[in-house]
Amino acid sequence: MSVLDELLQADAQNTVNFRQGLHTFDPALSEALDRAAEMFNTFGRCMEGTVDESEECRLVEKCAQELGVQIEEVSKMLEATGNDRPVLREAREAFFRMWARRAKAIIYLLLQRNYMWGTTDLLRMRLTAAAGYCRLEAEAIGLLLLIQDDPTIGRHWWKIITDRKGKAFFNEIQERLKNRLRTVGLDSAYDHGSGVAQHVRAASAALGLSLSDTHARLVYQEVREDDLFGSVLAVLSFLSVQVHVFRALTEAFPNVDNSLWQTDVEQFTRHMAQLWEKLEVAFPTRCKEMRDREPR
Repeated sequence: MSVLDELLQADAQNTVNFRQGLHTFDPALSEALDRAAEMFNTFGRCMEGTVDESEECRLVEKCAQELGVQIEEVSKMLEATGNDRPVLREAREAFFRMWARRAKAIIYLLLQRNYMWGTTDLLRMRLTAAAGYCRLEAEAIGLLLLIQDDPTIGRHWWKIITDRKGKAFFNEIQERLKNRLRTVGLDSAYDHGSGVAQHVRAASAALGLSLSDTHARLVYQEVREDDLFGSVLAVLSFLSVQVHVFRALTEAFPNVDNSLWQTDVEQFTRHMAQLWEKLEVAFPTRCKEMRDREPR
C-alpha cells in the first residue's frame, strides 16, 4: 500500500472515530455539522426566486432599441465612465443589478462548498485546513455584503480573469471588505484563517508539530484521540463561525423571504450557546486555561 493510500485509509477511520468522540460529548454536536449543511441547502432553495433578471434584461434591451444599437454595444456604453446620457441611467442601474445578482449566486455556491470542504477536513482532524475554509467563507460573506452595498462590484468581480486583475481587485476592496466583516463578527475568522492556513508560518504547524533533539515531525491529524476537549472545542469554534455566516446571509440577500430562515438561525444560535455551556461544565479547568491565554 502506498503512503497516499495509507493516508486515505487513515482518514476514513479517523472520520468515524472523530464522530464517535463528538457523540460521546453530546450527540447533538455531531448532528449540528449536518444541520448546518442542510441550512445551506435551505437558503439556496430560498434564493431560487431571486435570480430572475428578466426585468433588468428588458430595460437593457429597451435602451439598445432607443439608441439603435446592438446589445453588445449598449453593454459597453453602460460600463463606460463619463457617459451619463439620460437614456442610459436606468439601463445602467439595471445592468449592474443583473451582474450583481449573477455574482452573488456564484459566490453563495462557493460559500456553501467551502463549508462542505471545511467540515470534511474537520472530520478528518485537519483543523488548520478547516480554519482556512472559514477564512474563505468570511471572504465570501464580505463580497456578498459589498456587492449588496454597491452592485458595480459584482461586475468587477465577474471580470477577474487573470491573477493580475485578481490582485488589483483584492487590493482595491480589502479595506472595505475587512471593515464589513467587522460588522458581522467574521473578522477574527478571516484573520485567523489567513494567518494559520493561507500562509506558511510557524503557526501553521503549531497543532501538529513534534520536536526533539533528534527529529522534527508534523502529523496530518491535529487532534489527539485522548483529547476530547480539543475535539469538541475545534467543532464548536467552527460551528460558531457558521452562526455569524447564517446571520449575515439575511443582510446579504434582503430580498429572500427569510421568516422561516430567521427562526432556523435563532434555533441554531441557541443550540450552539447550549453546547458551549456544556463544554464549560464538562471541562471547567481547560476552559479557564483557554480564557487565561486569550489576549487582553
